Amino acid sequence: MNQPRVSVIMPTYNCARYIAEAIESVLGQTMPSWELIIVDDGSADTTAEVVARFDDPRIRYVRQAKAGASRARNTGLALAGAAYLAFIDADDAYHPEKLAVQAGYLDQHADVGLAYVSRIEIDQHGNRVNLARLPDETTLPTVVLGIPFAPTDCMVRRGWIERVGNFSEAFVVNEDRHLYIRLVLDGCRCVGIERFLAYRRLDTARRVDDLPARLDDMLRSLDAAFQDPRCPGEVRALTDAAHRNIFLACAYQAAMQNEASLAQAWFRDAVRLGPSILDDNAEVVLQEVSHVATRDGGDHEARLGLFFRHLPPEFEWLGRHRDWVVARGYLLRGARDIMWGRCDAGRAHLELALRRGARVDERVLQTVVDQLLNYELAVGTTAAEIAVLSLCRELRHAAGGGPARRLQGRVLVNRAFAQYRRGEYAKVVPNAAAAMVTDPSYVTNRGAVSILVRSLAKVLGRQFHRRDTSAALADKPPCP
Repeated sequence: MNQPRVSVIMPTYNCARYIAEAIESVLGQTMPSWELIIVDDGSADTTAEVVARFDDPRIRYVRQAKAGASRARNTGLALAGAAYLAFIDADDAYHPEKLAVQAGYLDQHADVGLAYVSRIEIDQHGNRVNLARLPDETTLPTVVLGIPFAPTDCMVRRGWIERVGNFSEAFVVNEDRHLYIRLVLDGCRCVGIERFLAYRRLDTARRVDDLPARLDDMLRSLDAAFQDPRCPGEVRALTDAAHRNIFLACAYQAAMQNEASLAQAWFRDAVRLGPSILDDNAEVVLQEVSHVATRDGGDHEARLGLFFRHLPPEFEWLGRHRDWVVARGYLLRGARDIMWGRCDAGRAHLELALRRGARVDERVLQTVVDQLLNYELAVGTTAAEIAVLSLCRELRHAAGGGPARRLQGRVLVNRAFAQYRRGEYAKVVPNAAAAMVTDPSYVTNRGAVSILVRSLAKVLGRQFHRRDTSAALADKPPCP
């Protein structure tokens, strides 16, 4: 076999249920020059039998005694022969164009060491439930405050891995953040490609063993940044905020597992490190737990019940917001269901949300609009228009014309602003004008009026320029 352009490394442990789909997504790539290295980390299920069904010389299967995901990825790295390295978890999948797009991008941008794509998040049944649009570029602050991209999303130059070292096997979790921190500290540019080309499977109901050890891994991964002499002071200033995010996430997970004492202790730590999360009626906390509980399309009401049940006694007052958060969750789930064509489930969730007192407020509207604009990037304008019309129709039926008009107007005006930033002035004019017709409040919105007027001037200016040029050419005598 000729030297592949990309080595794809797939660690797996007891993932026979999903691994065939992951392998098929690599086989379906439009770019054929790849190798797939599957490292079985001591699976006790039928993973080996599933992999054996695939007869392709580009696929290599190796098995090792159980040692964790980091060791499995490093085993794959040791066997990889390509200059570009990609990763895929065994329960995830690739869009057919993923490897071609990322390899092409790295070919054309020598200053970029790692390229990642945005992702479509799916549930355990393969239903599409969320669109995660990743940042244009990842810097040290973005990595310490969260993990913006997952291994399945990224492709990295082999030289950068050789420069900073492999995944640290001292971590059970957060080994990927530890690697990204080392890369960024060493000067590696990590850039996002504005395409939804990865599928990541969510299972927020899964149980996590030994939560205190997981928390320790997460905190130690951050030490790689905060204790490094190259870390700027403004990033060190984010230490409390970064730790707060981790304690809040771990408190939520402990609550899901009915580990009440851990949930309460870690929630107290989160508040101690970031008391502002309780400002404005605890808006930050409520938004975060609502997002986590609803993002995979599962039973968010039961999860939120566990979260509120395991709050520390001094924070039980947060429970008065429980009904509002639950109702809002049904509203968001209904909107996502309708967007993805699951209309019966969507209608049921919308009706339940409104019976429970949900309001289509500005924050809900913007969350739904963000998903719709991401949907447009992922599947195209025509499909997005159908989704917007379907959602507006169901909203009109369930909640009246006001929310539907505001939703449609906001989609149009957000689309117009995005087109203005890209210099697509001819497209701005009809979208901004339609937004004002749909929702007259935009007639007095200075930003919307400004981009409409400026875009109209640009379009008319170009037309006059073309007309003047044509007239000048018409007056010019023909060549002898």
